[in-house]
Amino acid sequence: MVMANTSSGKDTPSAQNVGREFVRQYYTLMNEAPVHLHRFYSQNSSFVHGGVEKPGEEQPPVHGQSEIHKKILELNFRDCHAKIRQVDSHPTVGHGVVIQVTGELSNNGEPMRRFMQTFVLAPQSAKKYYVHNAIFRYQDEVFPEEEEAEAEELDMNPEVVENGSPVENVPAAQDPTIFYEQPAQPLSNGSVQDEEEEVAPEPSTVAEVADLPVQEAPVEEEEEEE
Repeated sequence: MVMANTSSGKDTPSAQNVGREFVRQYYTLMNEAPVHLHRFYSQNSSFVHGGVEKPGEEQPPVHGQSEIHKKILELNFRDCHAKIRQVDSHPTVGHGVVIQVTGELSNNGEPMRRFMQTFVLAPQSAKKYYVHNAIFRYQDEVFPEEEEAEAEELDMNPEVVENGSPVENVPAAQDPTIFYEQPAQPLSNGSVQDEEEEVAPEPSTVAEVADLPVQEAPVEEEEEEE
């Protein structure tokens, strides 16, 4: 059962106020005492919590407070933490309120998982509501391909960080002379010689040439033509 906050002074709280107060109470109890979470429901309630069934199979709803209590115990909520990103609340038929919650949920120390949960609150009195319908679903079970595609895209396009800040991808320069100096003229052996720097001969080569005996090649005399 939910007690709506009427601090604004109005006898009938707005759907937005009911939604915010309900979300605060519901997920606080899920964290502190999940064994009592079934008290938000009644004998006319139905409860669906995706993530227990096999992929591709539809989870049937659970009806009634006692069956919902058993289902919640099967979910084994322990040290459950929720990060609520968005709460949308609208009035519906019979003076009820429909609430859609978007956020992330961590159970029993596991990593955060994106989820969406929809509630339909039915009034018991002017300021009291109970959960008539509840549907929960993890987003990574609905769109597994998109989650994998996002992970692959991050691997193919890693973020560049410089000095602790992300750096945008910089296209290659059209003119390489902006970043590189023109090399000097190459020598015959493939090395590069600067204009102001003389290249000294290798000592080992000079020594070997100096120790070799010098032999003059015989000169053949050419015959004079008559």
